Amino acid sequence: MEALFIEPPLNSKIFIMTDRLLLKSLVLLGLIVFSCQNTFAEKSDRSLFLSAQNALTRENISCDKLLITFQKIGDNKIDTCSNYSVNPPLLQMLVPRSGGDYLINIRSEGYLCYKDTIRIKPFRKMEFERTLSPFYLSRQPKTHKLSEAVVRASKVKFFYRGDTLVYDADAFNTAGGSMLEALIKQLPGVNLKPNGEITVNGKPVDDLLLSGERFFNGNRQLMLENLPAYVVKDVRVYDKEGDLSAIKGRDVDAKRYVMDVKLKKEYAIGLIGNIEAGKGSKERYLGRIFGMRYSDCSRLTLVSNLNNLNDNRKPGEDSYWTPEIMPKGLLATKMGGFDYLVKEKQEKYKFEGNITASHTDADNYKETTSETYLPTGNWFGKSSSQSYDKFFAIHSSHVMKYELDNKITFLFKPDMSYQNYDYRSNGISATFLDNPSIYYKEGILDTIAEAKGSSFLRQLAINRYISQSKMKGHSANLSTPLEIYNVNLCGEDVDFYVGFNYKSSLSNTYNEKLIDYPSQPALNPDYLNRYIHDTPDHSLSYYLGLGQYRTLARDLSFIWRYNFSQEEITHNYEYNLLSRLEGWNEYGKQVLGVLPSEVDFKIRTLDAENSYNQHQTETTHSISPSFTYKGKPWVNISLPVSFQHERLNYFRGNETTTIYNGITRNDYILFNPSLQAHYSISTQKHWIYPELVYQMIQQTPEMTSLLNLENTSDPL
Repeated sequence: MEALFIEPPLNSKIFIMTDRLLLKSLVLLGLIVFSCQNTFAEKSDRSLFLSAQNALTRENISCDKLLITFQKIGDNKIDTCSNYSVNPPLLQMLVPRSGGDYLINIRSEGYLCYKDTIRIKPFRKMEFERTLSPFYLSRQPKTHKLSEAVVRASKVKFFYRGDTLVYDADAFNTAGGSMLEALIKQLPGVNLKPNGEITVNGKPVDDLLLSGERFFNGNRQLMLENLPAYVVKDVRVYDKEGDLSAIKGRDVDAKRYVMDVKLKKEYAIGLIGNIEAGKGSKERYLGRIFGMRYSDCSRLTLVSNLNNLNDNRKPGEDSYWTPEIMPKGLLATKMGGFDYLVKEKQEKYKFEGNITASHTDADNYKETTSETYLPTGNWFGKSSSQSYDKFFAIHSSHVMKYELDNKITFLFKPDMSYQNYDYRSNGISATFLDNPSIYYKEGILDTIAEAKGSSFLRQLAINRYISQSKMKGHSANLSTPLEIYNVNLCGEDVDFYVGFNYKSSLSNTYNEKLIDYPSQPALNPDYLNRYIHDTPDHSLSYYLGLGQYRTLARDLSFIWRYNFSQEEITHNYEYNLLSRLEGWNEYGKQVLGVLPSEVDFKIRTLDAENSYNQHQTETTHSISPSFTYKGKPWVNISLPVSFQHERLNYFRGNETTTIYNGITRNDYILFNPSLQAHYSISTQKHWIYPELVYQMIQQTPEMTSLLNLENTSDPL
């Protein structure tokens, strides 16, 4: 076997030299930042973030209602903590790098005064901030009971609590038995679309939460259609901190705009069930089951949906019940699954996930009649197509979080899916010199499809096209990312990332096509009978990475991440022309899906020009530095650089004929900078959110597209 090596073009040297200058600039920039950071690290005070919670409910006490004073032991100076606007609310105090012993005094209306002595350990050289565990305040005991009073006032439908927009659910009238969907549609400024997309004053909502947690992997429709409106206390809209910010204890990543549904106290723990069933004419049926057991720290949800009605929407609401958006054909769906959540109140550990399985059967039939107007006489066309599709899928997604006492956090997010499908279709179309409906009331296409049909109808037919196909196969995906945060390495907090992804698929496709000219027997028909065996087609990738978050100033942070990844792709594609065999070269002679003997199948039918096998390896080193300014406006600048090496071992042909056989290598340096900035202005009536986004994306082409090869798999 002779190997073929392809040299990179001459102008690629200029590209690499340019990127080397860019890399030198980045290294110089990093040295300047590091030097400035060391100087800043020696002289500046450190930030210590404090918070307080209700000792019974573990709910955060707003920083606006807290007064925290602190005094270093041995010093007569008393200082007050300043407000630091992050979510959840924190208060900031500045302490010297050496730390020390402090007397803390915490006051809040309705709570007992809290006094304690804490010891602040010395800060590491590059540690600029630290977040302490929450302090727990106890409620003041009741001293007297007020006499009964009657207050009559109109309810305020919505108001602002800080930066949070709060809708009072009791201020809106909903019919008995209404679900959350009916309540949200009444909220001022809120627009709910049929697909579950929600906007508030024009701004899209990223997540719909239930008591601060995502529900069924973000399935909004499930929550909107099954949560009763009467259990809702209020609906809150706000910018929620990112997942990484929650782990780090400070504002690190971008916030998400969320709508959070809060339940009333009497419904904070309970059961919710919803059952719907129906039976109709023509064997139509419907069955839905929804059940949920929930509390502050746990949730278990079971769902099931069986129907053959093609539709899961409800009539009579906002004119969404329109024929043009109705699904076509007959669709039967069977779905079931469960969702779970278990967590500790302080979220030292948190486990959530869901498993769903579904099976669909689709039966679609389409018939078309057309007329083409020509100067020499009109042509008339008739066509029909029918398909039968079966699809089974199961998906499992989980998130497991565990935090140690030293703030090291493990985050494991396995995800698995499997699909199995069986698709079958057939179609026929014909063009006629005259309107066949004048002579035949029905069965025109069935008649013209027969090998020895009506001679008169065949004389009218200019051409006919007959096809049938069958595809069966399955695919599977598995990913297991593991992230470890806040690992103390040589006096620095470092984050680690590791994981692998596996994909595999197999498919068998049978296809038969015929184009002929019944009114002109002298013209040779075009016939194609093929079988495609697409296996193995799988890929395995793994990656290792580490990163770090650093604070350069109060509102300026620097994040870097290095990542190494490698992917192995194997693909074997066999394209067989069964019409090359005697007895397989006429339409209707063989049953679709039946193969000849393996000897004929492997030697005489494999098409060398369109059959191939390949093995591809892709290795990538990337470093992603980014700067974030968290003031107003919020600005993020990211400067990721990737070094990518690709190797392709490709063979096209069969046992007797070689079309191509060689090894190709490519090296790339990719620079994809991005800039994002936004400024938020909100009032009780309006919300203004100017945003600037710039991103440059460089992508490498598929290695097979760089080969000078022609695909002739479908000459018809």
